[in-house]
Amino acid sequence: MKKGLIAGIAVFLASGYAIASPYITCYQIKSAAEDKDGEALSRHIDFPALRQNFKDQMNAHMAKELAKESDNGFGAILGSV
Repeated sequence: MKKGLIAGIAVFLASGYAIASPYITCYQIKSAAEDKDGEALSRHIDFPALRQNFKDQMNAHMAKELAKESDNGFGAILGSV
């Protein structure tokens, strides 16, 4: 009976932490940004991965827009030269 109670409490605490941890992290990021604490902010955000992800998204978006502009990508880049 005691082992089951202890296991139940452990599961409850672990699931509570799993549910609360994203909110705690968001609060810490918000606080670091408001305090203009770059070091604290960089502990929560992987800036090189964020930069690469943003770069990949921008490249995909630009390629999609160029494809819509015309069938010839170079024509869209050069415009009406």
